Amino acid sequence: MKSSKYYTIISVVLLSLLALPIVGCAPKAAPAKDVSVEFMSGLPSFVGAESVVIKPIFKIKNPNDYMVSVDISYTLFFADETLGCSQLPKLYVPANSEVVVNDSIVISFMGWFSSDLLAATVPMPQVLGKILPIWKGLGGKQPALAKNEQWEATSPSKVVLTADMAIHQRSQAGAGKDIFLKLQRGE
Repeated sequence: MKSSKYYTIISVVLLSLLALPIVGCAPKAAPAKDVSVEFMSGLPSFVGAESVVIKPIFKIKNPNDYMVSVDISYTLFFADETLGCSQLPKLYVPANSEVVVNDSIVISFMGWFSSDLLAATVPMPQVLGKILPIWKGLGGKQPALAKNEQWEATSPSKVVLTADMAIHQRSQAGAGKDIFLKLQRGE
């Protein structure tokens, strides 16, 4: 009786040990491929004399067979002028799928003008002459600092936005990775 009890215990332990490699090991995930990002749009959602709100829209594609999470921060430029920056909330992109994300960046005319005026060694009219074509190209209305003649004589710039983007991607495939992109969008 005593020996059959031991045989039963030993049999259960041996069977458990034999089944462990089969049951306890999940297949190893393939190395993560980088997500891709498309700058779909950067149109104004509000325009006024004091501010313009740009609404960047990005499409993030996950080519992996498993979900990834991404943290994205970006700076929006027109030529060499910084228009604003933003950090998106953590995004989860399903396997072999895509996510579209909308954001908003508020551009204050006085904030932009003041920072350019303080950084420049040129008089106010020249700084205003540099900013007004871009402001008009963004769809902004006539700011209080611009005289009627100057505003009417200003031709709007063709707006081509650039986003410098930093992405931190995480997945089940292991440690996170950083991806840096420069995306361009002309409207």
